[in-house]
Amino acid sequence: MNSVEERKEFLRRIIESFDLIKKLLKEKAICEEDKIVVFDPPFTLHILRNQGCIYLYHNDEELGYLSLENYNFCDAEAEVVMDSWLKTLTSFGFRRYIVKRR
Repeated sequence: MNSVEERKEFLRRIIESFDLIKKLLKEKAICEEDKIVVFDPPFTLHILRNQGCIYLYHNDEELGYLSLENYNFCDAEAEVVMDSWLKTLTSFGFRRYIVKRR
């Protein structure tokens, strides 16, 4: 992913479609009112609607976060994993795949 603005746009789209993503992932993630925890071993992704941010963890260690105001990654691998999830969660293919499987 090339720019901070591009990441923020992906995040904005994820937050706007939070309820749909939660519905699609209800059997594959821990879904709470304003939080979705996605398991992608060895990583865990925490999507927090009210805070408008996403955190990436390896076990209990925070590897990175993205908010509409800021972002930080501990290394290039964490950045690649986050970017991959941003693209996945906003792609129509993701939604179509989940819906087809039901």
